[in-house]
Amino acid sequence: MNYLILFSLAIIIFGSRFYYILRNKIKFNMKEFFIFSFLFYLLLFIQVTLLKDEEFTLSLKSMIKQAQFIPFLTLNNSYKEIIKKIFITIPFGFFISAILSTNLNYKKLFQYGFLISFIIETLKLFKLNETWSINHILLITTGFLIGGFIYQIGYKLLKIVNKQTWLDKLTDSNSQSLKKTCKLICSLIIVYILGIYASLIYETYPLSILDRAKIIQIDNFKIEIEEKLTHLNIKGYYETNFNRLKRLYVAKFDLDEEPIYGVYILDEPYKSQTDISYGILVIGWTNTPMNIEIDYENQIYKKQLNAGLFTVTYPQIVNNRPILDIYNKSNSNHNLSITFYDESGNVIDIPYYKETLDQ
Repeated sequence: MNYLILFSLAIIIFGSRFYYILRNKIKFNMKEFFIFSFLFYLLLFIQVTLLKDEEFTLSLKSMIKQAQFIPFLTLNNSYKEIIKKIFITIPFGFFISAILSTNLNYKKLFQYGFLISFIIETLKLFKLNETWSINHILLITTGFLIGGFIYQIGYKLLKIVNKQTWLDKLTDSNSQSLKKTCKLICSLIIVYILGIYASLIYETYPLSILDRAKIIQIDNFKIEIEEKLTHLNIKGYYETNFNRLKRLYVAKFDLDEEPIYGVYILDEPYKSQTDISYGILVIGWTNTPMNIEIDYENQIYKKQLNAGLFTVTYPQIVNNRPILDIYNKSNSNHNLSITFYDESGNVIDIPYYKETLDQ
């Protein structure tokens, strides 16, 4: 889906320039080549900073909670990441300085750099694996300033040998150049946000799909149970902030042998990994009442079950991710054990079984 957003942004970026060239009957020259190079870089910059993965968020409140407002004291990036953030922004400052050099001084260069970095960092609030940080804004601004200084130094060196006219030709002499740049940035922001919203809508379901379904409610988790003669279809959903449903899993229980059960992770999508409710869900079917015992790292939880369909959550849904490795679909060597007992305390051997259905 991020490629669709990138394609939409590319149409805005290059389409607006092509329209300007055709309307003003401008010949393609070195200046236009330079501007198109900047637009191409801008597209790559957006891809690297805002569209490098498809994990967007619907929970802006959760992301804002984890924003870092204290500069440097909360800096947790490696030196490699710090250099990378600065380096990828240097061309931005160089291009902007070249295009707007007639309207630019060091104070304005800092203002533009800070404003652009603030916009970029704010848009990262839509990213599931990103955290808004004042440190990132300062690093991006630093790269922007370095790019602007490189242009200024290059211009002064060329001026010494009377070759500065080469750079002067790259400047957009149109008095409306700054206004056009602002319009382009606003258009990109709008298209980016609309693209993310469309992506999230595409990946989620309306609440109406559960109107006539048998539902088990566990906090924001909704478990849909569809009973058949020979099996159960079970679908797990998480209700997002905009009253949409994110499907977590689809499973099938064949009822040929009794009892039977499955284990599932309850994790909240669209939230940062440092602010997530986390636990497991045990779903099963039995004809006779019994007890269940869940053991994880010497922490034991017991519960009495009723006949028929049963659901057990462990631990209770909490906000500090107490268990990270309780269950892995591709690895049976986990630290979780589940034991069933009859009313007399005798162990009942229940095979674990789960069949994933097509989405």
